[in-house]
Amino acid sequence: MVRLKAFSQLALYPARTVLVLLVAVLVLQNATPVSAQHFERRVPVVEDAELLFRQGVKAFEEGDYGMAYRRFRLLNQIHELNRKTTAALLMAGKALYRDGQYERSIEVLTELQRTYPTSSYLEEARRTIDLAEQRLSGDAAGRVVALGIALPLNGQEQLTQALFNGIRLAVEEYNYRPDRQATFRMVFRDTRNDRRRAGEAITALADEGAEAVIGPLFSAEANAAGAAAEKAGVVLVAPLATDETVSGERRFVFQANPTMSVRGRRMAQVALEKWRLRTIGILAQSGETESELMARAFRREASERGAEILFSEQLSGSRAWADLSARLPTELLRRADALYIPLAGPNGAEAAQAAARSLESEAASLRILGNKLWHDVNPSGFRTTYTTDFYINESRPQVAAFIESYRALSGREPRGEESRLAFAGYDVTRFLLEQLARPGGGQSLSDRLRAAPLFEGLSTRIHFDGGNVNQALFLLDDDGGRIRLVE
Repeated sequence: MVRLKAFSQLALYPARTVLVLLVAVLVLQNATPVSAQHFERRVPVVEDAELLFRQGVKAFEEGDYGMAYRRFRLLNQIHELNRKTTAALLMAGKALYRDGQYERSIEVLTELQRTYPTSSYLEEARRTIDLAEQRLSGDAAGRVVALGIALPLNGQEQLTQALFNGIRLAVEEYNYRPDRQATFRMVFRDTRNDRRRAGEAITALADEGAEAVIGPLFSAEANAAGAAAEKAGVVLVAPLATDETVSGERRFVFQANPTMSVRGRRMAQVALEKWRLRTIGILAQSGETESELMARAFRREASERGAEILFSEQLSGSRAWADLSARLPTELLRRADALYIPLAGPNGAEAAQAAARSLESEAASLRILGNKLWHDVNPSGFRTTYTTDFYINESRPQVAAFIESYRALSGREPRGEESRLAFAGYDVTRFLLEQLARPGGGQSLSDRLRAAPLFEGLSTRIHFDGGNVNQALFLLDDDGGRIRLVE
């Protein structure tokens, strides 16, 4: 089995008591929440208490901590000892902590310790009391936060190592900041490149107190991990997944990589708002889901904004792309302000080259809108504008500093796909740590991520804009081989 180089050095992080606010409500639901475990058979199950507890858990997961506290407290006030008594006291204290009522949180959790001295929840109550006391004393930097990392060690070793190195560099950088508001430790779990294992990894990380998790790598595992994160109530940030079902209707799952629909929609917005393009043709690859999704989203957004869609076709095979000028009448092309041609898959770059050659005769009047597969086409004579999720301005000193740090850690500079993963891990982690560290003011982490302003990383932009999918992309313009960043 491959060992990540960074694992053996995790002890470098401050060896203080790990104070983690465990939000994995699943643990409470599955554990036996009684004051003295050896008396569990004598403790009754009270259906009304069970209902109040479920209502409290629901409010807690939704970030309504005031309502959660009232449900948990009501359970204790109107019911004698039952299976949910100590769990409700613990959750009442945690709800007050999340609501910023630190003194009241300490009072409730101290009551739990005093009244039920053999409860299995005493350690978690002590941790939350310590956190609340730190907040009251202003010792934010003394707060230790567990950051979960869920990545595969089999089949994706090089990519996993690159992403992990980027994550580690971001964590180390933050922990050495004099103005830090917390100290982070990394907790790793192997997803084994398997959907079931990915779900188990997230549950294990939540049980160990991770307040947020980064990973897994791709959409299939991320989808399973997302389901587990939603059940546990722990925030999951998928760094690469583009499948729209990963975050779907979920509250705690975020996609740092824009989906295909976001890419198509964003290009339509820029085309109509920035350049006032009004007549557009659309060409996509038949059978390539990503190409079809981008084209569909572009068409819907452009139509809603009043654009005239001259045609929208799906082409199959290299010959179709090479014969575009024959397939599309000259008078139709001349009516178009632009063509949107999003390409994907193993034949996408070849299709872009063939389309560019076929359309050379229309170069003087034609503008191509596309995605990142147009980056290496370099068409002569006409202009291409395309979106990309990854762009590095190598003149920035921060980029050179990151590359040097990466070389010192791994023994070589990141290149190719390894470079993309390393930079992505670094940027996503920096964004997440800032939101994890800052005081919530009663706002849940998931709400803070949704409300966070645009983050400009070294290679990535992140802006959830009120949702759970990153909406930020780079827009590049290639005018006869001269590439520039448009926005």
